[in-house]
Amino acid sequence: VGAEPVTVAQMKSQHIVHSGTAPTITAGGGTSPTIAGTDEAFTITVGTGGIAATVTVTFANAFTTNAPACTAVHEGAILVLRCVSTTTTVTIDAATPLSASGLIRVICRGWE
Repeated sequence: VGAEPVTVAQMKSQHIVHSGTAPTITAGGGTSPTIAGTDEAFTITVGTGGIAATVTVTFANAFTTNAPACTAVHEGAILVLRCVSTTTTVTIDAATPLSASGLIRVICRGWE
């Protein structure tokens, strides 16, 4: 405003080159869960063979400096999902078990 200096804090979205490569499910998710998308936005389909409470996903490309902030939403039920991420993985824990064939939509954004 006027002649006053302005300080702007910027959060830069980290750009990752995916080349169409999807992350992989490395633990949990029921029997034969599937995943589609990229590290920044993907959908997990919970597998059959019972219920699942945790899914761990390994990113196709590691985030370089900081762990990304991830948000997960489960279709068909209101659940509390907690995401714990590192620069190479995200683990999604559900307060209520996830049913077979349920969808978990995940968005992860990194920063430098």
